[in-house]
Amino acid sequence: MTAELAAQFASAKPADVTEILKTLETFGRAQEAGGGKFRT
Repeated sequence: MTAELAAQFASAKPADVTEILKTLETFGRAQEAGGGKFRT
């Protein structure tokens, strides 16, 4: 499952991934680390 999810993210558009990460940040499940990177 994890490899499949990683493959989907790898082929996703950066703007789409950023939107998902911003949503996770809103729910407290990720933190922006600067430079467009996030921590979970």
